[in-house]
Formats: sequence, C-alpha cells, structure tokens
Amino acid sequence: MGCVNSSAAGADRVKEPVAAKALAGQVFVMVNGSSGGNAARALLELGQDTLDFEDNQGRPCRAWFFDFKDADSHKRGMERVTAESTARRKNLRVVAAGGDGTVKWVLSELIRCGLEHLPIGVIPFGTGNDFSRAMGFGASAPVPLVGAHMLALKKLMIATLEAQEASLDVWKVRIAKGPNGKFFEVRNGAITEAYESEDVIEEEMINYFSLGADAQIVFEFEQQRTASQLGNKLVYVERGTHQLMKRPARLRQMIEKLESEEGDSILFRKSDRILAFLNIPSYSAGANVWSPSKRTGRFGPQYVGDGRLEACTIHGTANVAMHIGTGSKLGIKRTAQLGAYNISFCENADVYLQIDGEAVHAQNPATVSIEHGYTVQVLRAAHALARSSAADVRKASFVSLPDSKRIRSLVPGEQAPVHVGFVTSDFQESDEDADNEDDEDSNIVRDIKDQAGDGTDDPASVSSGVVAIPIPSKAEKFSSH
Repeated sequence: MGCVNSSAAGADRVKEPVAAKALAGQVFVMVNGSSGGNAARALLELGQDTLDFEDNQGRPCRAWFFDFKDADSHKRGMERVTAESTARRKNLRVVAAGGDGTVKWVLSELIRCGLEHLPIGVIPFGTGNDFSRAMGFGASAPVPLVGAHMLALKKLMIATLEAQEASLDVWKVRIAKGPNGKFFEVRNGAITEAYESEDVIEEEMINYFSLGADAQIVFEFEQQRTASQLGNKLVYVERGTHQLMKRPARLRQMIEKLESEEGDSILFRKSDRILAFLNIPSYSAGANVWSPSKRTGRFGPQYVGDGRLEACTIHGTANVAMHIGTGSKLGIKRTAQLGAYNISFCENADVYLQIDGEAVHAQNPATVSIEHGYTVQVLRAAHALARSSAADVRKASFVSLPDSKRIRSLVPGEQAPVHVGFVTSDFQESDEDADNEDDEDSNIVRDIKDQAGDGTDDPASVSSGVVAIPIPSKAEKFSSH
C-alpha cells in the first residue's frame, strides 16, 4: 500500500516539498495513535503535517507525521518516503511512534516497498518498549513530548537525525503443528483459534522469541489489556504474582530436544520454565539477561548484527523481575550462542510461545526452527546497550588482563600502544553455574590479536603482546557488569 517506485509516479500523487534538495535531513514519523493509551495521538494533533527545524549546525531539516492506522495517511506516508528515497535525498530517517509491535509493522512496510536500507528509530509509547530500551531511546516517550513552541519535539527530531546507524538481524521462526495440533491467539480480548488452515506458522522476529511461563503471561495479559500504560503494567504484575502460587509447566514437560543446526543437543536444567532466544539486549520490559558478568565462561558478548542468536533458560518470571530490580542473575543461565536452532516437542505438549510480544497458545506443536533471515538498518543512541559488532567493543580503549579486567579511555585521537596480558586458561566450566557466565575479555583479546597479526586462534596460548589501538574521538567506557 502506497509504494511508489518512480519519481514521476510520486510527483503525480505527492507534491514536491519546498526546497527539498536544500534539506540537511528528513524524519518520517509513522504514528500508531492508539499506542500508550492514545498518548501517541499528540503527534497527530499538532495542527500541521510537517515540522521545519534546524539541526545543531543550523541547517534546515523537516519532519513529517503520518497516521499509520489511517489507510489514506499510511499510503501518503509510504509514497512520500519512497519518493524522497528515489530522489536520493540525504539523511532520511524513519521513526515508528508506538510500541514494539509498531516498530515491526513499520519495518515490514519499509521492506515491502524496498526501503529496508533506510534506518528506523522509535518514539516509545508501548508497554515493554524493549526495542527502544535496547537502542537507547528510553522506556517511554519523552516528557514533554511537544513542548512550548514545539521545542521539545524539535530536539527529539534533532536527536533522531544525529543517532548512529546500526545493523540488526531479522530471524525467521517456523512453528509446525503436530497431529491434531491447534493454535490459539487473543483477538479483542477473546481467545480465538488461529491458523486453522495452516500446518506451519512462519513469522519474523526482531526482538526475541520465547516459550514457557513468560509467554503464558503475555497470552493472559492480552485478555485483560487496558487503555492505559499503568493499567497494563499492573496486569503484568498480577499475572506474575499468580504464577508464584500456581507454577507453570517446566520446559522438560514440553521440550523433547533442543538442538543446534548441526544436530548437537543443548541442555537445560530441570527447574527451568522459560526458554528465551534474544536478538537484542532488552527482554520482558528491560531485562538484559545476557549481560556480561565477572566470572569467565564460554560465551561472547551479544551483538545485534552478527548473525548469532543468544539463548537463555530461566527458572521463572520471578527471576526476570528480580534481575530487572536488582541485577541478580539467580536462576538465569546462558545456554547457547548460535546461528540457528531446532526444537522438538513432547507428544501432546501444551506450550505458550511469543514472538516479539505476540503470544500464541499451541496445543500439540511438533517443532520450532529458528534461522537467520536478513539484516536491516536501525537507529541507536550513542549510549545504547545494543551493539552491532565487535567494532563497538574496540571503541573502548585498553584491556588489562588478568589483573583488573578494566577498559580505560585514553586521549581522543591517540594511536595508543597498549600492553595486553592474556589469561592462561582452557576456558572450560567446571560446574553448572559457570555455564551461566561468559568471557567477554577473551573475545576482546581475540579481536586485538587479529589486529596485531598473531596467527593463533587461542587467546590463552599467548602470554602478552603490544598492539596499537585507535582511540575514537568520543571514547566510550565498556565495563563488565
């Protein structure tokens, strides 16, 4: 709907903006007006469809606002973005004003129109807002949103234009029915059988996919969703408290096998009730369960654009809440870090699953497969948790091992010789708890050795070395949590 693939066709339907060639940047805001208890509608009630402003260098810029739930406005928005992209305008940014579901919706429209090269950002109006949290845009929309003389809104648009671009993996999830299998979802507060004519659900995932106790809460929440963000959060609290009294099924009662794409078995603990596959460092409204820790282990840091998907098992939803509140990793175990996964379910299993916050109740599912689909461009703030690649780690400066495990910022612009000490270790865990930890330092060391030209692959095989690390102009500290 609304894609225009030639500038001529675009000119017939959309007037050329005044002095478009002179604009230093444009932001296209796609608004889901019902998000945030209709709070997002403030962006549609400005009394104007565009907002002209200047960036921090005093250059003219423009923001556009479209009602993405209105068919005509939706069409005009996609036509405008397509026309500007076809005309090769510079610094084009797309923003989804809504929750995580709105981000996915807008992204799917960009892909449909062949505009996946344009970076997408977010103004968070949803309940969990995990995409926004991970990309550094906060847990909720800024207050004030518009402000006197629209100053607050203009600052928000400037921040969007100045945000960094990053690559984000998109994953394909396939859920197959078993004999007499059924899928149910919640529509308008009522449980309805879904995908009746389909044997396989095929969906794309950008945030996370999980099954078990957390997905059950999401499914039950959809039956009680309210019109306010606060009300929705209270529903989540109530459903979580209910699980403390009536424990959900364990993974071992549902899953027969969890395997890598090569067929290697991946084990989980008998007490685990959640299996989560994490594409971004924010899950279930802010839990960074793959966050680095002080102990060494066999896993590396999480990157959102490296073609690997992190898997965690968790005892229950109370452990997720405890992690958000205190940072505790009790009951949370890093399980795998791979490019694909396969799950086989027990016969007659009863399973709750969620993909990016959209829950399904599956009766007698057969299998789930997860594989890499493609990569898109997103916007991230400079301080965001989400990192696209090891290059983001190397923006930090200096590694000292094993004495301190600290990374210190040096003078911006220096080409600094750095002494690196390497841990002598086989990096093997001796107990179940050690499986829960990863060794970020070993990954950083491996990156540094690549720069130094060392031909060995094992970071434990070298005792020391000196390398030159370029220090960025805005060096960021990186520390293990």
